[in-house]
Amino acid sequence: RVQGYPVIGGYQSLVSLIQGDGVDSVLVSPQVFDAKRLSELERLCAHHGVSLSRLRFGLEDLVAIS
Repeated sequence: RVQGYPVIGGYQSLVSLIQGDGVDSVLVSPQVFDAKRLSELERLCAHHGVSLSRLRFGLEDLVAIS
């Protein structure tokens, strides 16, 4: 679990849950899937009315020193 949410292992497990209407939202980490698999996942989620989000990390300058 991450922040109280279950972590699902493996692409096929995720596909089965989506196809079985077992989820309403999917959050993937930045580099879990290659571009082809991510595209397939996007189509699958759209077809089943499941939201899909990707977690991103970034830096924000709070104090810039030149």
